[in-house]
Amino acid sequence: MLGAVRNAMEGNFNVLLILSAVAGLVIPGMQNLPSAAIFLLLGSLIFFSCAKITPQHVRQVSISQSLLFYVCRFVILPIILFAIAKMLVPAYAEGILLVALMPAGASAASLTAMVNGNVASALGYTILSSFLVTLTVPLAFHFLTASSLHVDVWAMFYTLCGIMVRRGLFFFAVPASHKLPTL
Repeated sequence: MLGAVRNAMEGNFNVLLILSAVAGLVIPGMQNLPSAAIFLLLGSLIFFSCAKITPQHVRQVSISQSLLFYVCRFVILPIILFAIAKMLVPAYAEGILLVALMPAGASAASLTAMVNGNVASALGYTILSSFLVTLTVPLAFHFLTASSLHVDVWAMFYTLCGIMVRRGLFFFAVPASHKLPTL
């Protein structure tokens, strides 16, 4: 039963994505949802996406390739995009820099699972990039722009712990034999 639901969702993901976006725009009262609902939904998304990860998957992650990826993603790419934006659209350069420095979304692990990628790498990327953003954004704005940017690191850290760390600890604390089947 759950396998059929999963196959239907994976086979029609584009339609599901469009319907979800439209529903978010037209269903009234979404702004009245408690903020804890977002934590619950994101945590559930990560939990069910990563339910198949085993310690063997984690051991297969290449540290050197991951490090190279992080340097390219959080140092080289934002600098290149900022330089290009500074030449072509200077009014938007700081906004483009900010977007280029943002972390991976919580859906990265889900999308990776759907295309049979390395979900352990995607989960690690999501968690680490979320923590790196507290460092990379202020540093990039300090060294690359004339404007200053204040980031409330403790508020961001609390939010990240609520979304990532507690859910990750819960995931790894539950034995594989007690986990719910993935959708």
